[in-house]
Amino acid sequence: RYNIHLSEVDCLILEYSDIIECCSFMGGESSSGDTLCILIYSKNFDKLDFLRWANSNLGLNRTPSYIFNYGESLPLNGSGKISRSNIRKSFLRGSLSCYAI
Repeated sequence: RYNIHLSEVDCLILEYSDIIECCSFMGGESSSGDTLCILIYSKNFDKLDFLRWANSNLGLNRTPSYIFNYGESLPLNGSGKISRSNIRKSFLRGSLSCYAI
């Protein structure tokens, strides 16, 4: 199992031209441990093109298993920052308004 630094994953994913904002988080759905997920904001997202890009630029351990498009700018906390912990909690509760890609 690899040690994944989520802020590093975010920075790398933002290099993909069609993603405006992103937040990676560990989804916790896998029986073998956490699963890497990303919540993105993108207007023109092509999943197959992104996965080809991710496999060659991120490597297998940092390519997300689940991709969700929020459809608008990602929710911010009181400090004006994307709150990874709030996004993960919303995802685990099933209350995150987004669609899987």
